[in-house]
Amino acid sequence: MSANTNNFPLSPVYLINYGEDIIASLAELIITHHLPLLPDLSQVIVLLPDQQAAPRLRRLLLETAAKHNVSALLGPQIYTLSGWLNQLGNGPSQPQLTLRQRELMLTEVLMEHPQLYGKGSPWALTHNLLELFDELTLHQTRLPADYTEFVQMLSSAYNAGPQVAETLSREASLVHTLWHAWHQQ
Repeated sequence: MSANTNNFPLSPVYLINYGEDIIASLAELIITHHLPLLPDLSQVIVLLPDQQAAPRLRRLLLETAAKHNVSALLGPQIYTLSGWLNQLGNGPSQPQLTLRQRELMLTEVLMEHPQLYGKGSPWALTHNLLELFDELTLHQTRLPADYTEFVQMLSSAYNAGPQVAETLSREASLVHTLWHAWHQQ
């Protein structure tokens, strides 16, 4: 494990060697850099991609602290990024929907447009569409309200002629219709 501390005494960026246990390395870094604060780590904030690793991190923090003769800890604040933002009050103004709620919502929108998925199941399309919509949202992509403009945008993006636009028409119609219906809900 190597710490990138060129500019800051407690750099927020640490390089963990490939193959190292990231959670164990994180526990070691937290204890090492906050030794003067032990046993109180309540001012330390840890952001994890999800909460599944939190119990293991707490256990490893205790084990690492024990190596420094500290037998108990007031643990750090452990959040996901969205949980931390919500806790700060800077999160979204509307409550976040869970994945299951979003799937149900999109499936309901799909069911309102049976011509888009034909004889297939709307549930089968939902997962892939959510991934696409999340990517579009992440990159702040704005789809034209006019379907013809959307097809032209796709053709231009793929550097394709009218024959490709015709081939993409079913998928383009699906994405365009559902994207706008999704954002109206």
